[in-house]
Amino acid sequence: MAKGRTQHVPIFSEASGVTVLREGKVTIDASNASLGYIMVKHDGSGKRLKLRNYFGDTYQTYDLNSQGRYEAFPLINGDGTYKVVVLENVKDADYAQVASQDVSVRMDSEYAPFLVPNQYVRYTARTQAVELSKELCAGVEDDWAKVELLYEYVSGNIIYDYMKALTVRNPYYPSVDETLAAGTGICLDYTALLACMLRVQGIPTMLVVGDLLPTGQRHAWNKVFVGGDWVQMDPTFPSDIYKQSDYVDLYFY
Repeated sequence: MAKGRTQHVPIFSEASGVTVLREGKVTIDASNASLGYIMVKHDGSGKRLKLRNYFGDTYQTYDLNSQGRYEAFPLINGDGTYKVVVLENVKDADYAQVASQDVSVRMDSEYAPFLVPNQYVRYTARTQAVELSKELCAGVEDDWAKVELLYEYVSGNIIYDYMKALTVRNPYYPSVDETLAAGTGICLDYTALLACMLRVQGIPTMLVVGDLLPTGQRHAWNKVFVGGDWVQMDPTFPSDIYKQSDYVDLYFY
């Protein structure tokens, strides 16, 4: 087991109500920040919302639903103080701040953010992909064996959907069970499914969104912590273009 990991029991995100910050219509539940995530909701808005998570000089920007539903957001920068800012659309591409709260974080493990569900890698205890991961890995103890088994399952059982790739609209958030049911998907679907199935096995897995060089094509792939190091894996490979490219990380979830 890699240093910093304590167990293989799946962790599912929830708003526990122990540590709650409120400002206006925004609620931030930081009860499980030690597990690498926070839950955020806006009580309702007819406008588009964004969440910006600052850590020092860096930040990540996410969409936030306007229906009053909690969503999980990862704390990918480790221990320290995060400034969580919620923005509301004013006009066109202009946004105004409606809430800002500092969240002090000390995690149980540096790998914690990559062992739990979030906006891009969504699953619960009732998700079919979670049960399938348990079935496929039953009796398998070695992490490398689990990684190889699940990688081969995802890459071998999902067919690349070229039409979806041409017509998908942003923002797009994968559904792992819809991918399983359809048996098809685009790069985000492949990588979200693999991340889900590995995370519930206690194997830290990133979903990375970045660019492929020299084409500049936007793509998604995985990084998996196994054998004491982060290993890059791409379960999509719909054509040789991916095999011949350099990968440039932009965001990871």
